[in-house]
Amino acid sequence: MTSGQCTADMSMLVRALAAGGMLVVMAAPVDLSAQQAPPVASSSMERGQQDLYYVWRDGSRLATGTNPYEAILSGNMRENRKYPTYLPLLYLLVAGAHRLGVVEFRSWLLLWRSVVLACHLGIGLLLFVACRRSGHPVLGVFAALFWGLNRWTVYVVKIAHVDFPAILCLIVSLILIPTRRRVSLVLFGLSLALKQIAIFVTPLYLIWTWRESVQLGTRLAATVRAAVWIGLLPALVSIPFLVWNAEAFVRSVLFSATRDPDSHVPALSIDTQVGLTGLPGRLPMLLLMTVAFVATARGEMGRYLGVLLILATFTDFNTVFYLQYMAWLVPFMALACLDRDR
Repeated sequence: MTSGQCTADMSMLVRALAAGGMLVVMAAPVDLSAQQAPPVASSSMERGQQDLYYVWRDGSRLATGTNPYEAILSGNMRENRKYPTYLPLLYLLVAGAHRLGVVEFRSWLLLWRSVVLACHLGIGLLLFVACRRSGHPVLGVFAALFWGLNRWTVYVVKIAHVDFPAILCLIVSLILIPTRRRVSLVLFGLSLALKQIAIFVTPLYLIWTWRESVQLGTRLAATVRAAVWIGLLPALVSIPFLVWNAEAFVRSVLFSATRDPDSHVPALSIDTQVGLTGLPGRLPMLLLMTVAFVATARGEMGRYLGVLLILATFTDFNTVFYLQYMAWLVPFMALACLDRDR
């Protein structure tokens, strides 16, 4: 690469980062007036901020020695009463901040917002670098700007939800697969430990490992090892809570699969419209994902496109839909273009 090309690429990168900085300035601040009570939710924006409050609440309970997962034991596994449904890592992070003196929601929100903004800019930079390394610097600029300024990511910035750190880890994991497979698998596990939306991408990692191994015995061993590395961090943060109260933890994590339909928009999923609820209501989504897994096993689509289709199936067919889910699709719309180079 010539010095002129390097200068041009760096100029593009500076413009992309400048656009990201403009977003930080323009983004409406999260309401910091909330004290020890959840915001009253009358819109999707306020519901998103309310969800963040409950993450802080459950982490604060953990800091004082209370098991937040035990709240679900009085529920019916259908009605959403703001149970903790994420794996424990987020709540442990809140509890750690609480122990360090960040004990009010307002103070923790200021701290968390800085994390969200850092991850937001980091994802834009990653998209630029991934495209540039594949020989598509202009596409990289588009990807960074598209990520930084589209309505879905701006929405998440405003409510400071928990999606961006998990998305960041997922993208880094996918970029590192060809060169640092073990690190890639651990980072994917970290993404799940932060927010397990990408859990449905797990079969793709196992299929890729199987296809890239040659002999049958090697394939099986490599696939099992991959599953172990993916599950390492989620297991490490979950085992203490399984020991503490296994029923409460398992029911809390499974609640997302049995809960009643809920949506930020009136466009309901097909299962809801035909009257399917609970686990049967997830069948259309799972069946369509299975078709995508078969296509992947046959080598009919690349790595980024596979992830995009699985996340799009989750977004469009899951019985629960929140606006922040859309941010998961955005990075892979541009990255899927890179599959043609493989």
